[in-house]
Amino acid sequence: RSVTVELLSFPKAVVANSANMPSLAQWNEGLSTRSTCGSSCCDRTLSDEADTEPGVNAAPGANSPPAPTPAEASPRRRARAADSSEQQAAPAAVTAAHPMPATCGHWKLTQLTEQTVIKRGVLCLEQRIVASWTAEALQELPRRSDGTHLLMQHSFLRRLLSREMELKSCHAGDVCNAQRDVRHLSVEQLLNIRVDTLNFSTESESHHAHANFLAILDCHLFEKLARRCLRSCPAAADTKAIYALGVRLALLQGAIVMVEENAGQEAHLVPKSWVFKLDSPSSWGGACFAMFHSDLLEVEILQGESPDFAKHAKRRTIAVVVDRAATASQERRLHWMIWAVDPCNCEELYLATQPVDLTGGFQRRLNKELGDVLKSLRRTRTQPPL
Repeated sequence: RSVTVELLSFPKAVVANSANMPSLAQWNEGLSTRSTCGSSCCDRTLSDEADTEPGVNAAPGANSPPAPTPAEASPRRRARAADSSEQQAAPAAVTAAHPMPATCGHWKLTQLTEQTVIKRGVLCLEQRIVASWTAEALQELPRRSDGTHLLMQHSFLRRLLSREMELKSCHAGDVCNAQRDVRHLSVEQLLNIRVDTLNFSTESESHHAHANFLAILDCHLFEKLARRCLRSCPAAADTKAIYALGVRLALLQGAIVMVEENAGQEAHLVPKSWVFKLDSPSSWGGACFAMFHSDLLEVEILQGESPDFAKHAKRRTIAVVVDRAATASQERRLHWMIWAVDPCNCEELYLATQPVDLTGGFQRRLNKELGDVLKSLRRTRTQPPL
């Protein structure tokens, strides 16, 4: 018998694509043995020499002694045989306890901050959306019906769009006066300004006006980006929900680019349709899921708690993200498990879109053990001294 041990190491910023990655249920239940090492990724097969009886070779030959009878077998072997007989006697219970989705590919996105992935997504969106626009079209600012300029700081914004000057070198007064004109810019113009300031640090007090300008620009950028990508926007959707959707789209686009770049020759296996859960279903008319088509830059709001994913994905494989990162953090780092799932299998797809339920078994056992310990400690403290 042999035991397979996976030794996987992930650098500080890496997207790992592993065909030998354990199944979704195995990952969440801790069924596979994994450890982190400082070397490159490798697989190793070890022989189970500890369980071999003295004098018995791992590969029996002509001179090998006869196998021991059940009565002469060691207690360890008898226990192992009993466990294997119990597993063969109840295969249905094992299948029900550990369902495995029909995955077509596995990727891991880890040790990257959300801001890094969003920046990459914004850069990719600017290249795809603004590529068809000419420089003259980008510098064309809105006007009133009588032909006069609608923006108070139209000359300042035109110089930013033409890249005649950088935002960090602009005077604080001009930046403050241009804040109220940002809402009139198109999503293409907002992207054109934002990509030039992705690495601009505004933490200094002298850049307070610039920080406010970029904050207002981000609000309008992600809201207009979501409205541009939405095939149909529900009437109940508010501005806050649409802004959150725009941030999610930029995050997904950045993750898709990173996964495809690191997949190499297997980039064609990365799905073009990505399913994710909506943060506030009440803001989307009760819809719980949305599907982002990265090849079309379109997003669909899927109505109902259990929509027909295969119909919306046109029977293509879809990607589902299981997020294992901590939500409460000042600089949140991603820990994504990305699974390519067949949308025709509704049960397996529903399993993949419920990441909280997948880890519930281990988490419930851990909480129960901790709860029992705390209860015993309370009883010990409340007992009167002898």
